[in-house]
Amino acid sequence: MRSFHSILLLLSGAIMLTAAGCSSGPVFDVEPEILFMDVSPKQVSRSNPDDLFVITIHFQDGDGDLGDNTGEKVSNLFIRDTRDNIPDSVRTEAFSMPDLTPQTRKPSIQGTIDINVEVLPQLSKDFPPYVGPDAEDIYYDVWLVDRAGHQSNTVRTSAITITK
Repeated sequence: MRSFHSILLLLSGAIMLTAAGCSSGPVFDVEPEILFMDVSPKQVSRSNPDDLFVITIHFQDGDGDLGDNTGEKVSNLFIRDTRDNIPDSVRTEAFSMPDLTPQTRKPSIQGTIDINVEVLPQLSKDFPPYVGPDAEDIYYDVWLVDRAGHQSNTVRTSAITITK
């Protein structure tokens, strides 16, 4: 996991536990599902290394086995820069979500995750020097993997404009 990205999990309602009647089975599919919600702000600057943007996704998982329960910081949330000119070595960023498993017999969970992404990687030695237009729209693909190895669907962010 690279140091120039950070993740902040804001779980709406401290994770909304979802149950259907008295059933103890999953309400959602056991494969996690995510939905892109927002990116904010919509424009950041390369010239300000403190600029960051936040990608917000909604998640749901039928068996509630999201996040790391080993304490080993297992990679389970991923973002991928979709630009073609970005080296593969830095194109995909991995994060470790904490254990989100509820302490209940009804394991289905849903909530939101905010991912803080710094603009600073644009200045990293691993990135080619920027010689493009004054502003560039970039997109990220986002997905997660639960502890059983089920990969969620992949969602793409809306445009994030990076200016010089």
